[in-house]
Amino acid sequence: MLDHYRCCVRTLWNNYFTGHQTFRADWDVSDEFEDICVQIFNTLVLNSIGKSQERKSPKYKELPTELSFFHVIPSVVKGVPIQINREKHKFTYWDHPLTLIRPGEADMRFVDFFNFNTAGLRDYEYCRVRIVASSIYSDIVGRNALLEYKDVTVLFDDAVPNAGKGQG
Repeated sequence: MLDHYRCCVRTLWNNYFTGHQTFRADWDVSDEFEDICVQIFNTLVLNSIGKSQERKSPKYKELPTELSFFHVIPSVVKGVPIQINREKHKFTYWDHPLTLIRPGEADMRFVDFFNFNTAGLRDYEYCRVRIVASSIYSDIVGRNALLEYKDVTVLFDDAVPNAGKGQG
């Protein structure tokens, strides 16, 4: 379901929105597109898992809300690269010294897909997460982070908060 959403919004942006921004500022078009993405996410993802009352935060929101029922887990036992925010509650400066995370080292929840290039073509190669717990690295709790989507597994678990297991 997340793959369908990612493919859908990537195709829409790259084929129909990029290059058609001559009459308004890029940020206006990007924000309007993000509102469309929220609706698509609600329909393709949240409705399919019985969470139609929930909403994905738009990217332009100062502090987007994590979707607590989507657990993001590194898919490689030896660890995967991670970019963590320097400051808590911000989505800027991805230069925290911790750059590798292993399964079980942190409880990470899905926020959205992310692309550094906001004006041109987008691939949404990163998974944006909020770190909600860690028994090893207490200083990263509450921070936002980026992991390459190809390096993670996203599991749905609505039954037990912070459980880290469920169905994908």
